[in-house]
Amino acid sequence: MSEAKSDESELNALLCGCGRQIRYSHFKNGVEVGSCNKHIVCPTYDELSENLRIANNKLSKYQKAINDIDDYFEYAMDSKTDQKKVHQILGNLTDALAT
Repeated sequence: MSEAKSDESELNALLCGCGRQIRYSHFKNGVEVGSCNKHIVCPTYDELSENLRIANNKLSKYQKAINDIDDYFEYAMDSKTDQKKVHQILGNLTDALAT
């Protein structure tokens, strides 16, 4: 049983953050780490999850700000042409942020 765990830990030690086999050596934060990529160290699953969480949080804040701006202009403007232009700009921004 301990031999199987040892083999598994050795295998994990030889894998890059993305799960591929290590081929290159890099220094990251003063520590030598391995990577499958010649130019950068691949992020781990945990790092990718954290980056996604941060990006989703930023996107929700942008969407709230867009809704607040939309509400302000909807009630503050009398000109339907101005309202239509503001809605078009906010719609374009929303589409750009979502992709």
